[in-house]
Amino acid sequence: NGCDVKNYADINSSLEAARKRFGRIDYVINTSGILHVDSLSHQSMDEIDDQIDVNLKGAINVAKASYQHLMDSKGMLLNFASSSYTRGRANYVPYSACKAAIVNMTQGLAEEWMEDQIRVNCIVPGRTDTSMRRTNFYNEDPESLLSPYEVGLISAKVLNAKYSGILIRV
Repeated sequence: NGCDVKNYADINSSLEAARKRFGRIDYVINTSGILHVDSLSHQSMDEIDDQIDVNLKGAINVAKASYQHLMDSKGMLLNFASSSYTRGRANYVPYSACKAAIVNMTQGLAEEWMEDQIRVNCIVPGRTDTSMRRTNFYNEDPESLLSPYEVGLISAKVLNAKYSGILIRV
């Protein structure tokens, strides 16, 4: 829909259009992510800023813009992190740092939004066969990667769960 997660107004407009079309918003799923593979010393400031703006600021924008809609429906924000959140990885330090921040943001929002009955959880997929993965790690055997379909099925199950503040490793 042309929504840029770096732009709070874009997210607000997209969510409002969805609410008008469907009557309410029960779930917001934030899977936005960008990765530049190179050592930190060789990444340009534009590449670093882009990763922070999409991976972290974008997730914060999505959460903030979603709040009222999810409060009205008693819904769920489902964030996506990465298995890279558990430790920094050489050649994608900004990405790993942002994904660790998503985990902490999920846990913090789950506590903040508990009284409003908004659930906030986080899917932490392992290496998954996505276009971002194939672009950055083109030599990997596709058979060694998780299926996006399987990750999607687990995500759908989480959306129906009553818990909040949980990290689901896939």
